[in-house]
Amino acid sequence: MITTNFIAEPIMSTEGKLLGCELLTRFNSEDLPVLNTKYYIMAMDAEGKRELLIRQLQAIEVHASWFRDNRLYCTVNIDTMQARLCVFDREVIQLLDKLDYVRLEISENFEGLEQGINHPILKTLLNVGYRLFLDDLGSGRANVAALTTGCYEAVKIDRAFYRQEIQKPTFNILMKNIMQYCPYVIVEGVEQQKELSVLRDSGVTAVQGYLYRSVTFDKVNTLL
Repeated sequence: MITTNFIAEPIMSTEGKLLGCELLTRFNSEDLPVLNTKYYIMAMDAEGKRELLIRQLQAIEVHASWFRDNRLYCTVNIDTMQARLCVFDREVIQLLDKLDYVRLEISENFEGLEQGINHPILKTLLNVGYRLFLDDLGSGRANVAALTTGCYEAVKIDRAFYRQEIQKPTFNILMKNIMQYCPYVIVEGVEQQKELSVLRDSGVTAVQGYLYRSVTFDKVNTLL
């Protein structure tokens, strides 16, 4: 039997202030303690992905007043199929209409990512008023071509890409080039406090993972 758990991973400013969180999903079974979330979701059929998205949004809705009162956002990752649900599925739309603090995180597996505003689904999401984050820039598919289309309120830098680039003297130049298209940059994979000053100097807005503890989503209010 597969069990599903939701995790709140904090997104912190480089000054150490909570800005929001990402809802992460973890799948567990009796045979395998932890399943690979990415591949497990990719293997789901349309109804499975719909059910998961609705459950995620319902879990976020429970804490609506906390997010609004503290002016925090919550991101949820969606693939191409789930993005279509955000456009065409009545139940999903009704949930999203109540969750103004939710940001839709466009995954690296999104089909036609490089088309940006010319992608019919992304264009509709933007026209409706949904606010989009680009996930995992530097991971391969989420590349500069996707970023330069100007669709995104924020961009997340892939962990491996960050660890590779932070070693280079050109890191600040890279960040400035990225911020030409999207000034709100979140770096994933920051491991040490001393890295925060480097990121502040380069103009990075926020960091996620490693440095700050995650909690089960039902305890998201304990992040403050």
